[in-house]
Amino acid sequence: MHLELRNSSDSSGVPTVVVAGGVDHQNAARLYEAVRQVARRAPHRVKLDLSPLETIDSAGIATLVTLRREIEARGGSLEIVAMNEQSARMAAMLPWRREAPSPPPASPSFLERIGEGSISLATALLEVLLLLAEIFYWGVIGPFRRKFVKGSAMLEQASYMGADAVPIVSLTTFLVGVTLALLSSLQLRQFGANIFVANLVGVAMVREMGPLIAAIIVAGRSGSAVAAEIATMTVTEEIDAIRTMGLNPIRFIVLPKVYAITLTQPLITILSDFMGIFGGFLVAVVALDIGPTAFVNQLLKTLFLWDITTGLIKSVVFAWIIVAVGVYKGFKVEGGAKGVGLVTTDSVVICIFLIIVADSAFSLFFEMIG
Repeated sequence: MHLELRNSSDSSGVPTVVVAGGVDHQNAARLYEAVRQVARRAPHRVKLDLSPLETIDSAGIATLVTLRREIEARGGSLEIVAMNEQSARMAAMLPWRREAPSPPPASPSFLERIGEGSISLATALLEVLLLLAEIFYWGVIGPFRRKFVKGSAMLEQASYMGADAVPIVSLTTFLVGVTLALLSSLQLRQFGANIFVANLVGVAMVREMGPLIAAIIVAGRSGSAVAAEIATMTVTEEIDAIRTMGLNPIRFIVLPKVYAITLTQPLITILSDFMGIFGGFLVAVVALDIGPTAFVNQLLKTLFLWDITTGLIKSVVFAWIIVAVGVYKGFKVEGGAKGVGLVTTDSVVICIFLIIVADSAFSLFFEMIG
């Protein structure tokens, strides 16, 4: 195809390249080099007169686009002063003109962020209430309608949540009891009141530290496992498959965990109370020269049935918090493996936070009622 190029200038002296004939993939390089040479001499502004141009294909239009972008990148401009109808139709099919970038979205205001956060919190609370209502139905009302949970599934969960947690709970609470006794003795021995180490360790472990430490450990072990298991089943669409078969995932997956942790958490709490007091007992006997009988007698004078009962009430509530948070976060997972990891981490953090909040609320309530 014949291509004719002529250099001229307009009335204001701006260099102009007149393109005549036709531009295709065979001669597009000539047009490219000719315009580049003109742009080197006049880098700020170059014009193209395409009025005598007869035909131009996609290679020619792409060449013009490349030239314009290169010249604009150096701070200049390439202008089309004339273009016939056929060339204009071809140019309209290619990205000749740059669209102005869309402005960035405006950041939400302070009140908008408060509103969005409030809506998200209200939605999450509603979803949690619906989940708890469904668990209550299948766990309390279901058995009266002959909708039972498999005993083997509950025992399996109880073994993992309870028996497998015994070593770590025992060691941790034993060390907590040792620490409490050592720290309290530093002050009490100044007044010759070492015997009251039994009071402090006993009350602290039974009413506060025993239930709290046991719940935090179980939240890290069992709470994360519940969230990871259900999140994985949600991501792999096993939950959807269970619903497709006409089965309820709350009844067959969640309820065994609820029964198991409700049964095992009070037992683990009793174990943690005993191990913490035993740690304090060893410190008192070995390091503080308190007789075993004196320690036990002082402990029995201090502890009452109500102290043990408050700890067990806390343990049951902590257990329900652990399983409810794990189940809720598991069902709300988004994405693949990364989402499973995120909800597992979130469930542990939320569990520990809610356990501490609930413990503080219980302590205040029990103090008010005496």
